[in-house]
Amino acid sequence: RAVTSASLSCCRCLRAFIHPRCRRCVRVEPRRAGTSSVTPAVATMHLPPPPLVGGAHFAQAHIPSSHPPAPAPPPAPPVPSPEMERLCVSAARDIASQGAFASYQAVASRVCASRGVAHLAQLGVSQLPRALERLWRAEQLIDAHVVSYVGMRFVACLADLERDLVRMLDAYQLRPTGADRIPNPEEIEIDESEDEHADENKDASSFASFGLGPLVSVPAVRHYFALAGTATTGAGANQRDRFVDGATCARLLGSFLEAGTPNRTGEAFAAYLLENANRGFGRGEEQNAAVSSLAELGVRVSGGPIEHGVQTVVAGHVASALRREAER
Repeated sequence: RAVTSASLSCCRCLRAFIHPRCRRCVRVEPRRAGTSSVTPAVATMHLPPPPLVGGAHFAQAHIPSSHPPAPAPPPAPPVPSPEMERLCVSAARDIASQGAFASYQAVASRVCASRGVAHLAQLGVSQLPRALERLWRAEQLIDAHVVSYVGMRFVACLADLERDLVRMLDAYQLRPTGADRIPNPEEIEIDESEDEHADENKDASSFASFGLGPLVSVPAVRHYFALAGTATTGAGANQRDRFVDGATCARLLGSFLEAGTPNRTGEAFAAYLLENANRGFGRGEEQNAAVSSLAELGVRVSGGPIEHGVQTVVAGHVASALRREAER
């Protein structure tokens, strides 16, 4: 084909105009009177010589080398099912004792790290152990319940959320039982006293009794209740004592509505709640340390108008009923 552009020099000819087996190039010269504008001429090949069949990289990759590659590391020995159950239970217990959430990913990663592998399949695990299956099911239910709980309320309390989560997990029979507590043969079993059993029954109403860690360590809870900047280590009974329950929030919401505040928004009620918290919620007790955020109270208040919210209507009816009863 003829090149019609007169400004195209020989050194910039296109690859499409050169046959791979030909060393002739179409050179464009200025048109002279009575001559053609295209003059074929023999020129030096500007492209590199044709590579080997399949390309140079293909040849280098497939030419046999005198140094064979290193053999692959031998696979880890398969772990028996009882041993795998014990490893999972032990990993979950260690993670929860450190104040973190014993999620499926965290427990599986710790078990794999203890055996020097990357995933459970390398340990010969074809079916999830019972402990990991329980963690996976509990994690899915907890995340779904937290999202729905927060989405249905403009005032959400961690104390009430913990009570609901405990009931839900018990309904799905996800509490660790004696079958899930596989004993360690290296540990000495000591008979527990009646007081210790009573303490276990007393703590059965807490989220931590499921062996998943404290409630404030759950990622969904930390996200919705603005706990991302707080530490989870040591977050136990001391932190739970400062949490405000739903009954206290409902009482304060009723008094907030009766006060006739023109700005009935979530931001205004949050400021009202913090003010009452620093006053001891009307009990005449001053707080030892000033409360600076709702996260310290375990409360989440959504912004925006609250005039027609379900909780607002209910709190108004309850406040009106209490006021009529007091006037009798």
